[in-house]
Amino acid sequence: MKTSKKKSISTTPNRNGRNEAKCRVSNQDSSTSASTKKKLRGYRPKRPIRTRGATAPSGRPYVWVSACAKTAWIPYSDFGGSGSDARELLANRGIILLKSEWADLQEKVARLKSFPPKPLIEAAGLSKHYYSLVDGTVFGARKEDMGSPPIVLFERDRRKVATRGTLQEWMARVGEPLSGQFIATFVLMIMFAGAMVRLVGRTSNFGFELAGPKGVGKTTAQLLAASIWGPAVSPNGRNFWVSAHATVAGLEGLMTEHSDMAMIIEETNLFAAGETEKVRANKVNQFVFQMANGKVKSRYKKTKQAHHAFIYLTSTNEALEQIMLPERDEVTAAARDRLLTIPIGSDRPFGLFDSVPEGFASASAFAASLNQAIASNHGHPIRAFLAKLIETRNADRKALLARIAGLMAKYREAVNVDLDNGSATRVADEFGLVYAAGQLAKEWGALPPSMLCLKSARIAYELNRSTVKHHSPAEQVEALAQRSVMIRYSDGKLPRLTEEEANNAPGFLRTMLDGHDELILTARAMSKAFPDRNGILKDSEVRAMLVSDGGRRATKRVIRRGGKPVRVYCFRITEARN
Repeated sequence: MKTSKKKSISTTPNRNGRNEAKCRVSNQDSSTSASTKKKLRGYRPKRPIRTRGATAPSGRPYVWVSACAKTAWIPYSDFGGSGSDARELLANRGIILLKSEWADLQEKVARLKSFPPKPLIEAAGLSKHYYSLVDGTVFGARKEDMGSPPIVLFERDRRKVATRGTLQEWMARVGEPLSGQFIATFVLMIMFAGAMVRLVGRTSNFGFELAGPKGVGKTTAQLLAASIWGPAVSPNGRNFWVSAHATVAGLEGLMTEHSDMAMIIEETNLFAAGETEKVRANKVNQFVFQMANGKVKSRYKKTKQAHHAFIYLTSTNEALEQIMLPERDEVTAAARDRLLTIPIGSDRPFGLFDSVPEGFASASAFAASLNQAIASNHGHPIRAFLAKLIETRNADRKALLARIAGLMAKYREAVNVDLDNGSATRVADEFGLVYAAGQLAKEWGALPPSMLCLKSARIAYELNRSTVKHHSPAEQVEALAQRSVMIRYSDGKLPRLTEEEANNAPGFLRTMLDGHDELILTARAMSKAFPDRNGILKDSEVRAMLVSDGGRRATKRVIRRGGKPVRVYCFRITEARN
C-alpha cells in the first residue's frame, strides 16, 4: 500500500523579521484536497502584538508597539481615522502588519486607558525637562526618571556633533590662546547663545555676519566657532558648519536640524550671486526674514507650523548693507536688526586677531596652530555648557532667567543704549544675550576664566554700529520724501483714490502753487515710517519743518479727490522756488 506525503506548517523569520509560513513534508495520508493545499500555502500565523501607553514631557500621548521582533513609539493621535499615519510610521520602522494583525493592533490601542509620564524625547533641542543633542545625548536626568532613562524617538545624527580629544585640551590649545582676541572671543560666545533663544522667550531668531575681504580670517573664525559643537576641519567626514549652496527653499531642513542650536553657514556672498541686483536683494531679504521667523511646514499632514529657535553665523565678502537696495531703506533697516554685521576690515593688521601671540611669526601661523588644535579637540565645550544650563534650569527656572536678564541689563548699561529707540534696544539685547551666554559659559567651565566676555561683546557691538549709516531725524524725513513710492500731486490735481487706498498709502508729496513741497503722512504711514514717532517729533529741526495746527502736531489736509480734510502729519520739505 502506498503512503503519501502531507504538508504541515511551521514558521521561520525571513531577513526582514517577518514570520513566513513554510511547509514541512511528512509521511502522512495525502488525501488533502487542492483547495485546502491552496489555503495552507497562503497561511500566515497570527503574531503576538503588545502595546502600552505613555505621555511625553510635551503632554503628547504615545503608544508603544511591539511586533515582528521590533518596537516603535507612535503618536496616539496617528491612530485616529483610518490610522494610515500610524501604519506608515510602523512600516518605516520595519513593522509591516497583515490585515488581521492591523485590526488586532487597532483594538488594543482603543482599549488603552493608561498613559503615564515617560521621558520620551521627541526632537533634538530644548524640551520641558531636557535638552537633547542631534546624536541622542540627553541632558537633564531627573529623580522622577530613575529607572526609566530618556528614550530618544527622533532619527539621530552621530557625526554632526561628534567629539574628539578633551575639554581640557580644547581649553589649553584653543580657548586660552584666544583670550584677548575680542572678535574671536565674541564668535565663540555666539555658539552658546543658540541654546538660550527659546529659554528666554524670544519669538524671533537673529544672526551675525562676518563681513570683509578675503584673507582676513572669516573662515578661521567660523571653524573655531564650529569646534564648540563638533567637527570643524574634517575633510572627508561631516562638519558642524554647512555650505551656503543651500537655497532659500532648502532652509527648512537646516532650521529643523539646528533647532535650539547655533548654525554656521559659510560664504553667504555666493548666495544668489548670479542674479540681478534686484532679485538678489529680494532673495537675501527673504533669507533674513525666513531665518528670523524660524517656521517650517510640519510633516505627517498636520497644518500647524513648527517653530525653530536658533542663532546663526555667516561670512561674506559683501555686507548686507551693500546688497540691499538703497531705495528700500526701511526694509534694509529691518533686515539689519536681524542680521547683524561685524566688519573685519583690511585696516586691521592681523585681520580677525587683535594681536599675534608670542611664538608665532604671523597671524596665519597662529591660525594654522588653532586649526590643528580643533582637528583633534572639538565638541566638548557645548556639552559642558548644556549640562549645567539644564541642571540650573530644572533646579530653579526663575532664578536662571533672572540671572540672564540681569546680565543683559548690565550689557545695556555698558553700551549706553537709547531705551526710547526700539531698533537700538533690540540690537543691544541681541548682543546682550550673546554676552550673557558667554559669561555663563565661562562661569560653568565651558570657556576659560581669562576670557573678557563683556569687553568682547562691547567691541563687537561698536563694530556693528560703525556699519550703520546715521542720519539726523530731519535727514530721515527728507529722505522719506524722496522715495519713489510717495504719491505725488500738485495743488488742484488731487489723486483719485478710495478712502482705504488713501489711508494705506505710504505718504504723499504735495507740490504747492508757491513752489513749496510738503510731505504728508497719515497716522498709519507715520507710525510705519517712524516707529519712534515721538523721538522724531521732539527733534528741533523736525519741529521747524512741521506744519502744525493750533498747537497740535498734526494738521488737516485733503489727500484725495472728493475726500474731506483729514488730520495728517505735514512737513515743509523745500523753500518756495518762486
